[in-house]
Amino acid sequence: MNFEQFQKEMSQREKHLPRGLSALELIELSLATDGSGARAAALVILSLEADNWFKFSPVELIYFDDRYRKHANNVLMGVESGDFKPSDWLERLDIDVKDKIRLLMEKWDNLRVKR
Repeated sequence: MNFEQFQKEMSQREKHLPRGLSALELIELSLATDGSGARAAALVILSLEADNWFKFSPVELIYFDDRYRKHANNVLMGVESGDFKPSDWLERLDIDVKDKIRLLMEKWDNLRVKR
């Protein structure tokens, strides 16, 4: 199998997984509001996008209502070895979130791990 075939196969597979669209819901929540649920959503996404800067703790899950807890679970359960970035999942669905991830990092910069 060549690289292009592999990419196509991964894109097809992604269409059947809930993780990408759930990640998008968490991204939208974390950009739209400033509450504890938005903070938790930002940590879920940013810890996967930029693990060396942001750390997610499972305790953060208490801040989600049922809807967003389901989305967080879909994202966390969707993590696979070598395939853990929500932006990659969404790119396979032809949804570009690079700018949103950048905005997320800027908005929630105060959550960065202090070194």
